[in-house]
Amino acid sequence: MVNIPLFSLLLLLISCSGIKMIVKDSRDGLYRDDFAQKIDHIKRLYQGGQTQKALEELGALVPGLPAEEALRENLIGVVHFSKSDFPLARTHFERASGISHRDNHLRAQVGLNLASAHYKLNNLKKAYESLAKEGGKALRGEEYRTYYKFRYLLAKELSEDKDATHALFQYFRNENTVTNLKADPLFSSLSERFRALRDGDKMDLLDEFSDLRPPPLVTGLLGHQEAERLYYGGAGDEAQDLLGWLQMRYGENKDVAEIVGNFISRIKNYGVIQARTIGVVLPLSGPRSLFGKRALTGIDSALKSINGRLPEGKRFSLVVKDSQASGVVGAHRVRELVEGHFVSVIIGGLFPNEATEEYFEARRLGTFYLGLSQVYAPKEQKDHLLLEIPGSIESQVNELFSPAVLNEFGRRAAIVYPQGEHGEAYLKEFWRRAKLQELEVTGVVSFRQQETDYREPVKKILGLSFHREREEEYKLFNEIHSLEKKGTIRRVQTLRPQVDFDWVFIPAFPKETLQIVPTFSYFDAFNVNIIGIPSWRTQTIVRENRKLGSLYFIGDTMETSQEDYRRNFIRDYKRRPRVVELRSHDAMVIAADLVGHGEYDTRDKLDLHIRGKKELSALTGKWVFSDGVWIKEMNTLKISRGKIDTLF
Repeated sequence: MVNIPLFSLLLLLISCSGIKMIVKDSRDGLYRDDFAQKIDHIKRLYQGGQTQKALEELGALVPGLPAEEALRENLIGVVHFSKSDFPLARTHFERASGISHRDNHLRAQVGLNLASAHYKLNNLKKAYESLAKEGGKALRGEEYRTYYKFRYLLAKELSEDKDATHALFQYFRNENTVTNLKADPLFSSLSERFRALRDGDKMDLLDEFSDLRPPPLVTGLLGHQEAERLYYGGAGDEAQDLLGWLQMRYGENKDVAEIVGNFISRIKNYGVIQARTIGVVLPLSGPRSLFGKRALTGIDSALKSINGRLPEGKRFSLVVKDSQASGVVGAHRVRELVEGHFVSVIIGGLFPNEATEEYFEARRLGTFYLGLSQVYAPKEQKDHLLLEIPGSIESQVNELFSPAVLNEFGRRAAIVYPQGEHGEAYLKEFWRRAKLQELEVTGVVSFRQQETDYREPVKKILGLSFHREREEEYKLFNEIHSLEKKGTIRRVQTLRPQVDFDWVFIPAFPKETLQIVPTFSYFDAFNVNIIGIPSWRTQTIVRENRKLGSLYFIGDTMETSQEDYRRNFIRDYKRRPRVVELRSHDAMVIAADLVGHGEYDTRDKLDLHIRGKKELSALTGKWVFSDGVWIKEMNTLKISRGKIDTLF
């Protein structure tokens, strides 16, 4: 039975990069200069769409050396392949394969092309054999990755599990950034396959690839994954041995060294904890102290409710520290709470600059951290020990790329984002998800924070900045406009805006939003679907809605149970709770839920318990553990006619 999803992926892979026209780096002595010049000419014909002309000239070309004959046969096969004549293409690739042994690079390319032809003819076994026969080590760059991706998919379909795993190791062999590696969906496949191997086979693979210089990043990450599995499975000595081996092999790789070092620090701190003692780090002095005190009130409101239902001796207590609105100070306070007070969980990060620093310190110490604001860090630097109460950037983008949103707005997107760590974090996750879901991104434009004039970035996203490719159009419209009678309406620009996207995502704060959104209409781009972030839930934007037009944003689910909480809060504190109090209340509720009845009396027991959790919930929403991080279920909301309503 044909596996349709797999074949669709293979088809995309092959059509994009499986077939190669010529060898890029011809070898001395294998190809004559005049032959190479003729090949270049034929290549230009082919790339210009003159396939028949290219085929005729290839037929008339007389090779004088064996490698030239192999190259000619390969090119004829490429042209027939492009015309969907796969049997004839296969014939020429087979001829090329038999005489291409003098040029290892060409031979590898021919093997990939022949496998592609066999695949098109639904002969997976022969396609796999063609790849395995020639190997891919002579290929470079994207050719190399294409070869091993194709080999993995074929091996997987043919149940060649060992070779499929080995092909994935080769596919990731030259990837040297954690971000790119973890953003590739195939890394999850490799992690699952590696976990399923026998212990001996795992170490064989780790040894084989770590002997390379420099050792591949992927081997270090999988080695760390195995050390975690061993440790949490009760094999502490084996885990320590593997961590020592990783430190020895990867001492010069800062990414692996940091990950391994953090895990070793966690192990050292996995001693006895005060299970029912919760650590709190808030800005309680300085200009932000008012917000810190409001957050503490929200925590207190939850603590009273929880402890009111518990018997004496089973109640929760808090240890509160002042971050002084500083991320550096906040991180130090986290260390004090873990090492000096043995707290089980930490609530903090009322502002992003504090949240990021505090989380990294909590993660290093193996302590669960509940952030009251977002942590501006790439997804690969987050794990099960972080839950962002407002909804992480990953949570927002998850809703943004949900089937409901894409069906409503379309699959062509653009992003206008602020420069700095806040905007960069949104951009990276936006780009990662777009790549993962094969969404078309038609525009990416940044703007300076605290800007006073946003016309330039909007002009760029609308194609109104003067580009050479629009010069003819510009001249035409400029001539037309010069013939028009002068009127009272000021013309902003000559060119029409190019709205080549279905929707644009703008992760800007409210003040910036109030200036950016009207700029689209200023440049005659009306009724553009603009989607924003949770901070757009403000009276300022709602009041200006009639001037701005309909807007959309990703936000929290508003549960009716919040009304009961509000009534009780007003009764106890004589004022209405706002967002800060609500989120702080939820952080305390979730902390108590995680710690349970105090049976998790060591940090490793609590960590195992957290790892086993799949879902957490509170007044402001529900979080599910997905793809290595906590994702909050969020809504798409619409601001229209001075009101906020859910879109779906």
